[in-house]
Amino acid sequence: MIFWRARLVQILLSIFFLVVLGKTFYLQVFKAQAFRNASEKQIKKGTPLRLFRGEITDRNKIPLALDTARFDIYLHPKKYHASDEQERNLTKFLDLSKKKLEKLLSKSHVTKIAKNLTRQKITQIATLKIAGLDFVPVNYREYPRGVLASHVLGFVSWDKTGKSGIERFLEKELTISEQKLRQKTRIDGKLNPKKASLRPIVKSSLGKKVQLTLDSSLQAITEEILTRKSIEFAAKRATAIVMHVPTGEVLSWAVFPSFNPNKYNQHSPKDLSSWQVSEVYEPGSTFKIITIAAALENKVIDYDFTYRDNGHLKIEKNI
Repeated sequence: MIFWRARLVQILLSIFFLVVLGKTFYLQVFKAQAFRNASEKQIKKGTPLRLFRGEITDRNKIPLALDTARFDIYLHPKKYHASDEQERNLTKFLDLSKKKLEKLLSKSHVTKIAKNLTRQKITQIATLKIAGLDFVPVNYREYPRGVLASHVLGFVSWDKTGKSGIERFLEKELTISEQKLRQKTRIDGKLNPKKASLRPIVKSSLGKKVQLTLDSSLQAITEEILTRKSIEFAAKRATAIVMHVPTGEVLSWAVFPSFNPNKYNQHSPKDLSSWQVSEVYEPGSTFKIITIAAALENKVIDYDFTYRDNGHLKIEKNI
């Protein structure tokens, strides 16, 4: 009885060993290519960085919106090393208190300590040669004329997509959304620490350039007059459009109150909305233009025609 029990255990162990051996052979021989493909897919993970958006200009090719390279700084607490002088200069350049820096260094994970820094600022910090700091180039949408034509241009939010105006309407033309930058990961699938680099994102893959009919000089004048008159008459909001009559081109389109698309997050959603095109209003007296145009076209009246309406309509007895 003991002999057969021992033999049964031997048989079961042999079967188990053969199953393990067969499974190992199957995975390493027949499934090898599938695992290689899965490994490559894991290592080559797409980053969320979007390529440069196309430029928006006025009719004279003056830039109104363009992508530039800015930089984020990441802090690796375990790799950080700096002298007292280096640290003083770092906190000065980043406008960061020493207490705040010490708090960030007490953490075990990588932390973003600054974002959207200019090339000039990042160069100053790079010259300090502090270990444990990574400089990562990022796309930054810039509006060099500030509030000029802000409601026409719209703005790009934190996720790099247009949220209003031309930026939203021509999103597909301004971006190349199919392409993503690739960054290799470690064998465990986690991203490698980014190496310090001051090279900008490659600008070869730009979206299409958009040229508007707006004239920047005329747009500035229109906005100045509209703002001044709106304040004078205590208007809550106002809009003014200047068109080239023979072609119908819009030369300027001002909206009050305006906003700065570079700092869109500092404005209320009400100021950001393009109410001048999205809201419906009764035409009222503005529709008389259509009546006059039809009368002129049919030669019912001439250009010297005048008319005075002295009539009135009585509604109800008490009015």
